[in-house]
Amino acid sequence: MKLGETQPSYYKESIDFHSKHKEVADVAGKFLAHINLGIIYNSVGDFEKSSINHQFALRYAIQMSSVAGQSVAIGNLGKVGGKETYAQMN
Repeated sequence: MKLGETQPSYYKESIDFHSKHKEVADVAGKFLAHINLGIIYNSVGDFEKSSINHQFALRYAIQMSSVAGQSVAIGNLGKVGGKETYAQMN
């Protein structure tokens, strides 16, 4: 059982906090906030918002010249949708 299945309000609260963080953060903080938002949205099944946030994270990683950050963002983009998306492709 996942956290969101027992306490769905935690996802809403997490989205609120990371969205606020994104608004006040520097470039590195915005990268992190978008990564976290992408993970949360993927967990709740909102794959479009997940993808958008990981794309923003990738842009910030490029802006910071962070190869590691770019790898994280691209890796997370590859995970968007998880098993459901992979099953639809086959």
